[in-house]
Amino acid sequence: MRRHWRSIVLALCCSLALAASASAECAWVLWSSSTLLVSAEPGSKKWELMSAWQTMSQCLGAAKGHADNVWKASQSDAARPGIDTSDRIENTISTRFKGVNASLIQTFECFPDTVDPRGPKGK
Repeated sequence: MRRHWRSIVLALCCSLALAASASAECAWVLWSSSTLLVSAEPGSKKWELMSAWQTMSQCLGAAKGHADNVWKASQSDAARPGIDTSDRIENTISTRFKGVNASLIQTFECFPDTVDPRGPKGK
């Protein structure tokens, strides 16, 4: 029962934080992250800023468009010889390559312009 309440409180806090950030006058930024996994070793995630949008729905539309383009490219006949499998869940594409024990995971995500997914900058 205690775990259930903890989950409810956490969900409520997240909802309030998202509602506050969504109602503020801010832009939404589309980021792309790429992670190369080799031989099941954890890879480092590399972030790339893609574009900025006035609303979250515009940003999510752009994220879906980028994911659609990457997905279509991975399914083309030209790309198939080097690709073993490709999977897609929403705006995340996971590709396993033939001949090497490697996978590339690419995700397109939207964040408020006050959030930098790369983390704090060093001094």
